[in-house]
Amino acid sequence: MKRSALNLFILLVASAFHLPYKVEADKAFMIKATQSNLAEITAAKLALAQSQSDSVKAFAQMMIDDHTNAQTELAALAKSENVTLPDSTDDQHRMFAQRLMMVSGKTFDSAYMQSQVQDHVKAIALFTAEIQNGLDAQAKAYASKLLPKLQMHLQHAQNVAGNMGGMNMQQ
Repeated sequence: MKRSALNLFILLVASAFHLPYKVEADKAFMIKATQSNLAEITAAKLALAQSQSDSVKAFAQMMIDDHTNAQTELAALAKSENVTLPDSTDDQHRMFAQRLMMVSGKTFDSAYMQSQVQDHVKAIALFTAEIQNGLDAQAKAYASKLLPKLQMHLQHAQNVAGNMGGMNMQQ
């Protein structure tokens, strides 16, 4: 229901500016996916530098590799669709990265892995919504291709977090 209301709102706004709904809804997906990719890469670089756990560092390297590749592919798609993508993440993730810089050891590892679980749940919802509601065939294909990898990331993040025990820092 909430998604339907959002889609209706986007349609109305797009109509008011004489913009096709397809352009605005799928553009919003590309922008949010970019911010998600950039947030994952930024946080993972911090994890490589500050983590004391080999499993957290291995996860972080996977995040850098996979989300860099995903962003490269998304940038090419956006260019073909004349969509300008942001070059930084959103304020929430910037503030979280700043908080991560102030902690270390197990506190860092716990906070980082908790954020990875939360962020991948959100990313899966974003990509699922694009697959179900998107109108641009290329954007939907991108979301369909990446969704299984995001689901694998979530499972891996949950496993690493579960092996660490309690998680004590909220994003």
